[in-house]
Amino acid sequence: MIYVPGLFIALTALWLALSGHGEAFMLGLAAASVCLSLILTMRLRLMGREASPYHRLAPMARYAVWLMGEIVKSNLAVLHTIIEPSARLRPRLVALDADGRSELATALFANSITLTPGTVTLEAARDGLLVHSLHEGADEHEEFAPMAAKSLLAADGRG
Repeated sequence: MIYVPGLFIALTALWLALSGHGEAFMLGLAAASVCLSLILTMRLRLMGREASPYHRLAPMARYAVWLMGEIVKSNLAVLHTIIEPSARLRPRLVALDADGRSELATALFANSITLTPGTVTLEAARDGLLVHSLHEGADEHEEFAPMAAKSLLAADGRG
């Protein structure tokens, strides 16, 4: 029940932002549709930590800022590989463990890897991820450790 107010606020804000109507009849329809959506969501037992992650907005915002910095760094590394004739590509596949992550944390981690230039998540499963990387690092798992920890903290509140 604790997630209902957050979902109510989010659905109402979304409806108001997308519709642009302020007439009484339209606002009544909006209230009815939001209430019906909440009732169906509760009845289907879809409410939970992953269905309403509004309590994670601040950690997600911090993670997004950090991720933008990592994307810029990776862009520069890939640009260096393209421009510098002596730089060589050393493509590899890395298997990463999921470490008991939630589905939200796994999806955030996999998408963050794919957003970072030079890496792409090929397969995401409950037991882990399969990642293709253009550059060989000193330790494959340590290379992804900061992103793994920060994505876990942003999605699940633990790191």
